[in-house]
Amino acid sequence: MAVSYSVEPHPVTGRSTRIMLRFVEVGPAGGSVRVVAEPGLSLLTVPAQRALPSGESMWAVDVQPLADGLAYIDVFTTQGNATSAVSIPVQTGTGAQKLPVSPHLKTGPQGETLLIKPVP
Repeated sequence: MAVSYSVEPHPVTGRSTRIMLRFVEVGPAGGSVRVVAEPGLSLLTVPAQRALPSGESMWAVDVQPLADGLAYIDVFTTQGNATSAVSIPVQTGTGAQKLPVSPHLKTGPQGETLLIKPVP
C-alpha cells in the first residue's frame, strides 16, 4: 500500500488545517489506517482510525496547530501483517523553522519531504 498526502497551504495556529490522505494499491483484503497528532497539533477528525477498501481511497483529516513551529501527524497503515508509518510535517508561523537535517528524511513521489520513523 502506498500513501501520499497534501497539506492545505499556509497552516495558521488556532485554525483548522486539512490534510488529504490518498491510499493506493490496497490489497484485495483491504487494510486500515490510524492517525495520531504529535505535540503541537490537535486532531479534529473523529474517529482517528478507519478501514480501507481494496484499491484506492482518500480521507480528509483535520488538525489544528496549537502553536507556531513544526509539528507532525503520524499515519499508520496496516495491511495483512504489515504495518507502515508516515509522518506528515505541518509548519505554521512566519518564522518558519526548517525541517531538521536527518538521515531519515526522504523525498516522496510527488516531491514532498517525508520523515521516516520506526514503528513502535
